[in-house]
Amino acid sequence: MNTSGITIVVFLLCLVVIFCLPEWLYSQFPFYNYKDIGPIGDAIGGVAGPIVALVAAGLTFMAFKVQYDANQQQKIDLARERFENKFFEMLKLHKENLNEAYVEDYGSSKIVGRKIFETAYIELKACYKICEDVLSSIQLNDKRRYLTRMSYKLIYYGISNDLITYIDKNIKHDNEYLNKCRLAIEKYQFKHISTRGANIYYNIPGSSISVEISLKYKPFSGHYNAFSHYYRHLYMMSKYVTSQSDSVINEKEKSEYLRIIRSQLSTFEQLMLYFNYLSDLGENWENERNHFFSKYCLIKNIPISLAKFAVDPLEEFKELIEKCKINGKRMLNDSKY
Repeated sequence: MNTSGITIVVFLLCLVVIFCLPEWLYSQFPFYNYKDIGPIGDAIGGVAGPIVALVAAGLTFMAFKVQYDANQQQKIDLARERFENKFFEMLKLHKENLNEAYVEDYGSSKIVGRKIFETAYIELKACYKICEDVLSSIQLNDKRRYLTRMSYKLIYYGISNDLITYIDKNIKHDNEYLNKCRLAIEKYQFKHISTRGANIYYNIPGSSISVEISLKYKPFSGHYNAFSHYYRHLYMMSKYVTSQSDSVINEKEKSEYLRIIRSQLSTFEQLMLYFNYLSDLGENWENERNHFFSKYCLIKNIPISLAKFAVDPLEEFKELIEKCKINGKRMLNDSKY
């Protein structure tokens, strides 16, 4: 029985005692001369009065406590309702943002929605291969990460965008490497435009590699307008869930809401989100403050084999995968852990 039920029972018992006890005493002892027990009654009243007052005070406190608890629960319920309304509204906006994203091809049609992430992956892989060939003679620490960052920024902003000013400030000839790769990619882009994407593989004079660019639109022009809005909103929605107090939604429920978000992401969306994280553009997805990948498994369904050409996710998250395993979680589905 809850506090409210106990309060009602005690109150009713007190009423029964107050109204029924005198009548019961009179019916049980009718021969007794009650006129001579006035002093005794006064004594009993003096003793019982404070007790009754304390009981009344206790009942009053309990009533206020019940009301306070009810008010607090109502606040929590309202906060939860507001959270759910806003969350599903944000989820709806996410879908609208995705459906509004497009790339115009060489003809009169458009590539719309999730398909953009598949074509962006083709660009990224081609860009990486070109940059890897251009910088093949250059010795760099963690070269794969450097090439991944460069390739992602070039397909994110576009090779002609002045927003790309550096890849890694700690590398002495960083700007020189960036410009060399830009010039090489421009040659592939020009050849692709000249054939209007009729070929699957492309090569340029002086290079021994053949690069797959099976696209029907001008490659390496950038996806900044679509991706920047998409990733900002996705991050804001994820952060909105995890920043809620435990009184509104607990950790298990937060994981469930992040699972709902993950269910809206296609395989290639999760794959490109991983590459977004590898660039300094998306470093906040997984750091000391945020654990969207390890704790909430936001990229759980990425195909590892499609990412291995650059930085292998199994190596990138080796320690985190092991921690998740200890805690009974599976950070990445396509893993040996």
